[in-house]
Amino acid sequence: QVPMVETVKNSYNLSTIKLLREHVKLGLAWEYGRKLGLNLKEKDRGYSPLALGGLTNGVTALEMAQAYSVFANNGTYIEAHAVREIKQDLDEDGEFEVKEPEREPKKVEVFDKKTAYYMTRMLVQVIESGTGVEAKLEGGRVAAGKTGTTNEGKEAYFVGFTPQLVNASFIYNLPGDDPLTLSGGRHAAPIFKKIMDEAHKGKPKLSLK
Repeated sequence: QVPMVETVKNSYNLSTIKLLREHVKLGLAWEYGRKLGLNLKEKDRGYSPLALGGLTNGVTALEMAQAYSVFANNGTYIEAHAVREIKQDLDEDGEFEVKEPEREPKKVEVFDKKTAYYMTRMLVQVIESGTGVEAKLEGGRVAAGKTGTTNEGKEAYFVGFTPQLVNASFIYNLPGDDPLTLSGGRHAAPIFKKIMDEAHKGKPKLSLK
């Protein structure tokens, strides 16, 4: 028996598979993956893809950031969207033109607030004392996240969030380079930290709900 928080913060693969097989089940896990915006295929309805991430088409940084934003938004999925235009107050009259989106981003409740709360608490521990300690932000700013590493260390990522921002940092070997064995904790987490420290300058320190 391994506490779930230990499984998450230390990336215990066998415990993850056991949890999927004996409690969550394949069908439910696949359905939740789709609700989180992951491009899952029927071939992904298996233990390796759903527990360890060996998906048919893989995932993009955008998909992962969008999925993790659900926890930052108290269990609600909000479709990722881009800022198309910013208007500057050139005549300094205090009036800015607001460009409304062509449609409202899709919003779906994936988890209840209690589930999102407990998941966030575990993801905080990843950074505090788990595989993601290299992602710890400056000045004690609270963050939550998760490391990831593919087979043989070919690619690695760290995806995490604060109450204000979500970031997905991916790193991989380029063709022709001498391959480096990558790790989410050693290589992607420091990138996450550098980006997020810079992005949060001047922003208030908030607590994760």
